[in-house]
Amino acid sequence: MKPDLIVAVHPQAVEAVRRLTSTIPIVFTVGQDPVGMGFAKSLAHPGGNITGHSSMASDIGLKHIELLQSVLPKCTRVSVLLNPTNHAGAAVLRASYTAAAWKFGITVAFHDAQTKDELEAAVLAAKGARAQALIVAPDGVLLQESARIAALALHNALPSLFFQREAAHEGGLLSYGPDGREQYRRTAYYVHHILNGAKPGDLPIEQPTKFLLVVNFKAARALGIKVPQDVVTRADEVIR
Repeated sequence: MKPDLIVAVHPQAVEAVRRLTSTIPIVFTVGQDPVGMGFAKSLAHPGGNITGHSSMASDIGLKHIELLQSVLPKCTRVSVLLNPTNHAGAAVLRASYTAAAWKFGITVAFHDAQTKDELEAAVLAAKGARAQALIVAPDGVLLQESARIAALALHNALPSLFFQREAAHEGGLLSYGPDGREQYRRTAYYVHHILNGAKPGDLPIEQPTKFLLVVNFKAARALGIKVPQDVVTRADEVIR
């Protein structure tokens, strides 16, 4: 179709389209580690035909584990749900959560899922591993199934923590991550400037400046969890 520009929302989409073109500008909306994944030479000077947003997922493991410790102080075993098709992103996230778990003295297990049929098996595997909480790692495919994952976690008495705020609205206990709506708005900034002559490689990759914490009291009550007041005070949104 020879478009003037391609917006690729998630890393898998970026990986797919960059194999097809090195000249058409590509703007990504969510990128866990764009430098580590080979999308850019650096955040300040991407080079090439790709630019967009970093969701800073390489640092998110520490924040997620720390948040779980605040809500579940007796938690010593955590399972993390990953999408194995997000190859480079999954590697970054494994390293992030492993380092965070080691720092807090928590045992972490990883479970892969990429289809609806695999989700239930992954949650049951987490339960079988005696996990006391389930973290759903940042991923577009898993986000599409967040309501199902949250329901499966709740059914198996597993407190769940997601990256995207939408997941807390769909039944997850907690969510903590960048303001996705703001990232999409900033995508329009890149599109505007590139269509007006700017080169993608000259536009620095932005990092999120605002992170949102959402607490779902409905899920907390169903799980018999009393969310500490300091966490409630920190929350940007509380679902009652």
